[in-house]
Amino acid sequence: MAEVHAALLNATGLSRPIFADLLAADMTSVGGRQVVAVGSLFEQDRVTDLIHIGGDILSVSLDGALRMLTASAEQTAAVTQQMQPAGTDRSGYLLPKRLFKYPGAFITNAVGGRLTGSDAKALEEFDFASSRNVVPGMQLAPDSVVLLRQLLDHRVVERAHAPAQQAVHHAMQKRGYWAVQVNERTGSQHGLVPQLAAQLCAAAAQQDVGFVLFRAGTAPGHDSLDTLHQLKRAMRLGGCSEQLPIYVHEDAHIFGICALIAKAELIVATSLHCRIVALNYHVPRVTFASPPRVDKHTHFTYLWDGEAASVQKRLAHTATPPCANQPVDECHTVVSVQRVHQAIKAALKARSDPNWEIASADRHKQLERLQRHQSFYEWKKALITQLAV
Repeated sequence: MAEVHAALLNATGLSRPIFADLLAADMTSVGGRQVVAVGSLFEQDRVTDLIHIGGDILSVSLDGALRMLTASAEQTAAVTQQMQPAGTDRSGYLLPKRLFKYPGAFITNAVGGRLTGSDAKALEEFDFASSRNVVPGMQLAPDSVVLLRQLLDHRVVERAHAPAQQAVHHAMQKRGYWAVQVNERTGSQHGLVPQLAAQLCAAAAQQDVGFVLFRAGTAPGHDSLDTLHQLKRAMRLGGCSEQLPIYVHEDAHIFGICALIAKAELIVATSLHCRIVALNYHVPRVTFASPPRVDKHTHFTYLWDGEAASVQKRLAHTATPPCANQPVDECHTVVSVQRVHQAIKAALKARSDPNWEIASADRHKQLERLQRHQSFYEWKKALITQLAV
């Protein structure tokens, strides 16, 4: 998301962006940037424009955000003190203008989550606000990562030639592969890893493919190598042939992960952004959860990545809640672990249609146009207006 926005800003020629979060971090080893603590920008003696990106950043408490960043007690106290003027009952990731000495344009682009009363009040002073799921008072836009291929494909192609990616092709022994990602929470639930293993092995029984097991990220509590190794062992016990390659991919480079997904014949994942990267490259995709519920995956597939209707038609019916008249575990392609085999069969069958590639590309182009219009025109206009003032 951050790299997509940097590319968009570079295209406007307005300014060179600063990457910020609640805490400073060096993300260069995994293809990211030097990230500054946003609090260090509060007293800048120049106008500060702020683009909030996400992710489900709405309704995330400051304490919750800092826990996800594994902040120390000292860091938590320091950030809490800095944020005190903003109050404690709003999202820790939705910053009001009063925190900055010279606030400029404040923007959200395709953020997710639900809006609390405090967040709604904070948004009243924003110059432009869009969300990727239906939120009262915010314009609707697809997740910004739908622009990955259009803006950053050169980074993905470059990483495809890295040693970590070449190791994947060597491990697959000239076979194509299915890429599989599972978050640590799902993997740690009793009985689900063996069930997932059995589903994957059954689906691959008549297919000449291998498996690449990978992480969508390395944040604590998100994905773990331990979970992937558990899954590999369970697949060997759960019916997968000894001749079938199963490879645990340890590389965490963000564009390496994108390259891995782009070259896959199928992706099976719990991560929403794994699905969105697959959408960019027209890779058949299965999203599973345990248990499935109406959340960010459901909203995204319902609004942006469903098969039944055009994007424009779905946007015309956004008042209808996702899955209003369906069982949750049959909700717009988000399935339970127990239905992964069935979902893979359906995805492969759809992919075999001669028109699948064309339809997939057309749907993706619609999303690119919608996000490009929102970002490149709408919030660019807000930035320019502030510059003029």
